[in-house]
Amino acid sequence: MKTRPDVMISSTSYDLPEHRKEALEAIQRQSMHTIRMEDLPASSRTALEVSWAMVDEAEIYLAIIAFRYGSIDDTPRNPNRLSYTELEYERAFARGDAMERMIFIMSDKHEITGGDVEKGEGAVKLDAFKARLRKENIVLEFDSPADLRAKIIDSLSKSRFKTADAASTLHANIDIPKPPAPYIAHAYSLLQTDGLIGRQAELEKITDWATRATATPMLQIVAIGGMGKSALTWKWFNETAPKELKLKGGLWWSFYESDATWENFVIRALAYVSGKPREEIEKGVPAGEREDALWGILDREPYLLALDGLERILIAYARADAARLQDGQVSDERALRKTADPRTGLFLRRLLKLNASRVLVSTRLFPAALEREDGYPMPGAARLDLTGLSDADAVELWRAFGVSGTREELTPLFASFGHHPLLLQALAGEVKKDRRARGDFALWRKNNPGFDPAQHPELGKRQAHILEYALRGLDDGARAVLHTVAAFRMPASQETLDALFVGDDKRFASPGAFDAALLDLEDRGLVGWDAGANRYDLHPIVRGVVWNTVDGDARTAIFTTMEGHFSALPVVDQDEVERLEDLTSAIQLYHTLIDLGRYADACDLFDDRLNRATLYRLSSARQRVELLERLFPDGLDRLPRLSKPDDQAFTLNALALAYQYSGQPGAAAPLYRRQNEVREVADDKKNLSAGLRNLSNALRFSGALHDAEAAARHALMLTRVIDDAFGEAVSLQYVGLALAA
Repeated sequence: MKTRPDVMISSTSYDLPEHRKEALEAIQRQSMHTIRMEDLPASSRTALEVSWAMVDEAEIYLAIIAFRYGSIDDTPRNPNRLSYTELEYERAFARGDAMERMIFIMSDKHEITGGDVEKGEGAVKLDAFKARLRKENIVLEFDSPADLRAKIIDSLSKSRFKTADAASTLHANIDIPKPPAPYIAHAYSLLQTDGLIGRQAELEKITDWATRATATPMLQIVAIGGMGKSALTWKWFNETAPKELKLKGGLWWSFYESDATWENFVIRALAYVSGKPREEIEKGVPAGEREDALWGILDREPYLLALDGLERILIAYARADAARLQDGQVSDERALRKTADPRTGLFLRRLLKLNASRVLVSTRLFPAALEREDGYPMPGAARLDLTGLSDADAVELWRAFGVSGTREELTPLFASFGHHPLLLQALAGEVKKDRRARGDFALWRKNNPGFDPAQHPELGKRQAHILEYALRGLDDGARAVLHTVAAFRMPASQETLDALFVGDDKRFASPGAFDAALLDLEDRGLVGWDAGANRYDLHPIVRGVVWNTVDGDARTAIFTTMEGHFSALPVVDQDEVERLEDLTSAIQLYHTLIDLGRYADACDLFDDRLNRATLYRLSSARQRVELLERLFPDGLDRLPRLSKPDDQAFTLNALALAYQYSGQPGAAAPLYRRQNEVREVADDKKNLSAGLRNLSNALRFSGALHDAEAAARHALMLTRVIDDAFGEAVSLQYVGLALAA
């Protein structure tokens, strides 16, 4: 079943290559699929038969008519000697309402380059064809590649076949292929040049690691944010590994994604290497057995796992604002480098004993689970620390953006911020786009005398200084888009952003105008576009700096707009939730309500749309901890910022359950005690007895057996006072468990 409409592009393939490139991207930006003659496999059918089959398959016919009439079909079926383009149009016209037709004709104002204008019979036929099309009132004229792109986007956005909605595109839904085809679960989209520039020495070190007969099973690429570790591993995984290694398959997984939990990784990785359906593994294989099965296959068969952004599963980043954290805001002390879920750390250690497979990791922090007590990596866990670019690589990257500057003036500047690739790209993008400098760095620097990264001793302030200048050239529309994308805790889909920004009463009147703003941000190296999933994202460094420039009133306005959007999305029944991704819109809405300071509304939403699903359906304890801790902005030693005692007690109990089921009963017990205090003040004996049973359970698992028995007996007494037979039975069970222990 089709999930995206097919768009057939009809034009002469040798005309207007730049225009066709813009047309292809315009179709992708509308979450539609392109059908082109050049993309089809070889066939015994005639060219006309293939063309007609393409027309019959597509929902939308998109013709680009330029200055050539095109090749003539000379078969007997074409007595009028029409071009393939006109014959394709005839076929599309014959389909009637079953197909939409969109025609774009080059205007007389367009400056023609790259080929001869049609003459003679071809010119006559071309003029007649254009005249016929104009009579049908479905024609738009374009006078540049950018104009064509905007008009295609505007036209496709109004198509009756456009069915994608924001609720269904919050995640990249990638089918799991069969090995040896690589499984790219989350494509890397933040590379702003055509390919990785420089880093040849590092690429060779990775190759040496992977190809040695005595290679360690795991290599960790460790670097601060923005140093290019993801780009480096992406390049090696896609281009070098297939040439150098004999693999059964390869998996790229990014923990920067909103659906990229450790549990999801194990499920999808096992589905990929075992060939079993994902649904079968989710429902039929217990969590512990999944890890055993995955490790067993990886130990026997040669696979390559690339785990990008592994720091996101560590305690230091197990927080709601992880996407905006900068390096200076995160400590690298050992306790914070432990995995948020202890079981994950144990499995990482198991990966160090693999025989056949290799694991390539990029991370800001080296996981404590893979480190000896003396601070050195454990046997099996090699480490490669990534620093700034070399002078030559930095200059080459700068040149790739089409910006001037001599090596003598550039290298001291690059050295002042450690040859940091991300900062270099952001600065180059601003110089290139500056209306006065137009890529002339000497002129740009003359016009910006206050620019001097070296004046700031701290890396974080240097980053902010450079990015402040990189943002100066943005117009108000592009700046508003950048601020909103920074407000998201996940990549933002095209459909979501369209809903927020495009419309009569919104920032942009048309999708084409909005697309131009997004394209400007991409050209500047500030925003990355994931073409496969049609989503936009910011590098964490950019996200953090950009968000710090947004004042309180502007933040409130952004969150209010987001709240209105996500509140209108369909509500998923908690009892029908199959995976955490089903709850993404509710989770985003929850965070938005917290950001607006509406803690009571967030608590209600958690109870109505997230509580049962995360506890009983998914057992997503770590996700529950991350969500519920946000209701405690004053600290976990204080009550949640809620006015109703019942809401306070509910939240304390819910967070205690989350800690307990994530393997931290000692952290759960104090929260249960405080919940019980609130219930006792309210004289709520029924809920107090339930809280005492929960406390008994946590105390028993953390070894406080005497207190566990006492809590259970107290609960038993209360159930008898209120004549709660069921509660009495459960309380007796907990007394018995404590005595048995």
